[in-house]
Amino acid sequence: MKKFFHILLKIIKWAAVILLVAAIFSALYNLTLPSESETTEYLLADQKAYIIEMDHLRRTAGNDVWPGWGDQSVPVIVYNESYAFLIGYPDPPDGWLKMPSGEFRGTSWQKVQNDEINGERYYRQPLPDPHITPENFTVKVGDRWVLTMQTKEYAAVSFYNGFRNELPPILSAVFPYRLFWNLLMGTAENYIAGMAHEAFHAHQGMLVPDRLAQAENAARLSSDYPWHKPENAAGWEEEIDRSVWSPLRTLSIVPYLRFNRRPDSGIMKPGNSISGGSWMKSEGRLNARAKAASIMEGCFRPFCLTVMYPNGSQMLLIIMSIWINCLKKL
Repeated sequence: MKKFFHILLKIIKWAAVILLVAAIFSALYNLTLPSESETTEYLLADQKAYIIEMDHLRRTAGNDVWPGWGDQSVPVIVYNESYAFLIGYPDPPDGWLKMPSGEFRGTSWQKVQNDEINGERYYRQPLPDPHITPENFTVKVGDRWVLTMQTKEYAAVSFYNGFRNELPPILSAVFPYRLFWNLLMGTAENYIAGMAHEAFHAHQGMLVPDRLAQAENAARLSSDYPWHKPENAAGWEEEIDRSVWSPLRTLSIVPYLRFNRRPDSGIMKPGNSISGGSWMKSEGRLNARAKAASIMEGCFRPFCLTVMYPNGSQMLLIIMSIWINCLKKL
């Protein structure tokens, strides 16, 4: 026993050393992360390649995803902290319309001098207010629907800066921002897929603008709902309890409901008895299921009651439901 604890302490010691070294390395690496875009006045070659490839994929494979999506001409707006750039729209009218509100934003579009994308000139306009941008969605320029998205470089900068401001100071210093960014959007493939996603919103606007507006208005109103008021929290806590935790508790007590009498007690009805070996295997399986259910509730129930309900909690509840169905099959 003494040898076991000695080995355990050594493992804990080395794990702590590894974590400390990793934290120091992460903190030093975070110092090299950019806090602003390196180039803002024009589009970099990589960004142009992303736009060209996204449009190529949409035109060649878009109709396989959704009939007609590949046939439409969809201009592109990408933006950074200083400028918005408009591609694929010669001689555009001023500004853009935020959708679905139709609010006019921006100023006139100016040709970018001495630069082009895929053999065509593109346009830009300054963004003096960081809170007024085309955002990642779709807008209208004149009467045309346009996909909008941050440049890949600026998307990374926004991600890093946003997390730095949200996390506590110590965690903010060591958090592996680059790793998480690469998992979410850091690869060229993920970024191009994100642009295609926004291009489909533009296609939705062309086909069914009323439905797109209804969906966006519903999403906007959900952010105004007083989720954290105690009376509302009590309501959705009851909903969570009924839909997730009650099934888990049922799984926890199943062994006691089904095996409250051993097969050798003589109480079970003829034809329903099972051999001792089978009973032991079934009991072990159900006890394992019960323990897993109990652990799930203990670990995740407090978290569900603290994260914001319409975002993190909903995703967590979906995961819980999947796990419950898996446990039922044990």
